[in-house]
Amino acid sequence: MDDARQAFVVGHDRRGHKKPHARRLVPAVVKHQPRIEASADKSPRRFKRAVTDSGSEIVARPDKPGVSNLLDILSAVSGSDLGTLEDGYTGKGYGALKVDVAEAVIEGLRPIQARYAELDADRGELARMLDRGAERAREIANPVLAEVRERVGLVGSVS
Repeated sequence: MDDARQAFVVGHDRRGHKKPHARRLVPAVVKHQPRIEASADKSPRRFKRAVTDSGSEIVARPDKPGVSNLLDILSAVSGSDLGTLEDGYTGKGYGALKVDVAEAVIEGLRPIQARYAELDADRGELARMLDRGAERAREIANPVLAEVRERVGLVGSVS
């Protein structure tokens, strides 16, 4: 990664532009992988703290971006259209919407969390899946790379 970063910085300098800070060009590799299962515990609190708009009407409109965002999330997770959701919240407050959004998101994440736990528990199978995916990617990429090498006049085989 450092070679790619340096190549970019040097190439940038040769064109006469100011040398930018390397970390802004290429983000650092993430060393900590977030745990999917941890997000479900915090979701209700996060949604309860979500910014809402002035007034009490629960409708998706440009002048109500906070409520619109919550309704969009609920619509995406539940599969309900916005009009139906808006009608369902007539006379209800923002608190009810936030709780429903949190519950729907947690339910939507449940199968993803279960699959993640399943894969995480069997590291050998996970490694085999990654190897199969890498092999498949090579099968697709190698003919393309060979054609590119041929067209630009590079000699040598692609591994």
